Amino acid sequence: MTSFGLLLGVTSVLSGMMCCAGLRCCGGDGRGGGPCVPEDKDFETVRVVVQTDEMLNVSEQGEAVSVQLHLYQLTGARSVRTFDFEAAVGRDDEAAFAGEFLSKDEVTIYPGRDDVFALRPDPAARFILAVAFFRSPLGQDWFRLYELPRDHGQSVCAAEARHQPWPDPCFHVVLEGSRMDGGGSPPDGWDEGAQTVQCPGPPMRAQPRAPDEGQRESLSDRKGDRGV
Repeated sequence: MTSFGLLLGVTSVLSGMMCCAGLRCCGGDGRGGGPCVPEDKDFETVRVVVQTDEMLNVSEQGEAVSVQLHLYQLTGARSVRTFDFEAAVGRDDEAAFAGEFLSKDEVTIYPGRDDVFALRPDPAARFILAVAFFRSPLGQDWFRLYELPRDHGQSVCAAEARHQPWPDPCFHVVLEGSRMDGGGSPPDGWDEGAQTVQCPGPPMRAQPRAPDEGQRESLSDRKGDRGV
């Protein structure tokens, strides 16, 4: 297990959510003091939420077997354009990612067993690449790239203004047979009823405040002066 600190298990993730619900996502210290500053509201973890089917990574004997999932943190995604399965298997990480590699962790995914893994992103990371080492990978469906959200702090502040929580981001991963799908939003085949953590929705933007009556009159006067 490598440097960026993979925290395994649903229990620890849920504990982090409870802390978030009581702290960053709901108005700082709970007393509502001071304006919300997006730069102070960055996420601490990314939850990799994994769902699998019963016939995962089937062997020659027709038996479902576990698969190794590697989670790479990268500074960029240019190297992924030419990434291939042989490179993932046969080369060291620095060579495979042409200087964009920061860190990697490896987890074992079992057939029919959903799981959650919480990653602490490196400050320089911009992407997380998930690679599933299937026995017989299909096309390009053995890896998925996830771009870390850049507007999380703005969403937290917008949610706080509505007195709502805004949890840390999720990277959704579905493993079925010998293929993988995933991303920031739930992919096709995702079972919402089986999800065990709360994930944020689309980025939330602060709504511009409607002008009061005095402001409306002033705006109207200015338009009249310009001949609008």
